Amino acid sequence: MELRQLSAFAAVAEHLSFRRAADALGVAQPAISQLIRRLEESLGITLFERSSHQVLLTSAGSALLPHAQSAIESAARLRRLAGELASGSTGVLRIATTPGIGPRLGAAVGAFSAEHPDIALELPVLATGEKIDRLKAGGLDVALLRSTPPADPALRQQIVWQERYIAVLPATHPAADQDPADLSAIGELPMLIIARDAQPAMHDELLAVCAAVGINPRLGPSVRTAQDTVAMVAAGAAWTLYIEGNLPAETPGIALRRLPPPDPRSNIWALWRAVGASPQAQAFITSLLDRAPATVAPLLRPAKPTS
Repeated sequence: MELRQLSAFAAVAEHLSFRRAADALGVAQPAISQLIRRLEESLGITLFERSSHQVLLTSAGSALLPHAQSAIESAARLRRLAGELASGSTGVLRIATTPGIGPRLGAAVGAFSAEHPDIALELPVLATGEKIDRLKAGGLDVALLRSTPPADPALRQQIVWQERYIAVLPATHPAADQDPADLSAIGELPMLIIARDAQPAMHDELLAVCAAVGINPRLGPSVRTAQDTVAMVAAGAAWTLYIEGNLPAETPGIALRRLPPPDPRSNIWALWRAVGASPQAQAFITSLLDRAPATVAPLLRPAKPTS
């Protein structure tokens, strides 16, 4: 049984004429007759009563017609969905995220969703190694990383935005008297930092930022939540570094201050498959790069899918 046979059956049933059915489908009348004959042979039943004057559905034909029409409609929906998936206008987009990028990520996926409302988003938070493994295996479409990704010929990579770190200080501490912060005045105030076993990339980058601005902080206890960190800073017991924009500017008890030169930045990388990237991934990467600031490294546009 073939879809074109069902289409011929439905057309003849609608017009009760082989000639008019052939005209409607844009084929020769003998072709319609042949398709109906083959369908009847494959089903083992007669679908139409034919005479020189009229064509009528048999009782078996009347019973099968709704099912044939349903199959034709399902096939049409399947073709439409396949076209939408191929163009990247629908489907699921799986983006592995990284901690600390909430505001910027929210803006990015919000803009993308406005452009592609029929694409569902999944945003798992995974360790770097798992991101890369799942991306290469096809279990993810895009991965966002804070640490510089290892070179891998199976993956394309691009910095899609940069973020500035700010010092989060007790509002009453002398180090908060200047902006940029006078980090030489921090003294023995301990720095709160995320545990390395929880977020190794973030932990290492925070220490690298401190080294870049010329301080060797005394580390306090490892922290797991932003709420605990802010509470300890507001109490005057510690200080920390945060991504700019991740804390409200008017948080009671704390002061947000810029870092002194060289004002190091954090790079956010996007990774996607070099070959076989989904249309949804290509659309998202294009959306990210269209919004990337001019200061970001030269853009590597995803290759357009071949037709």
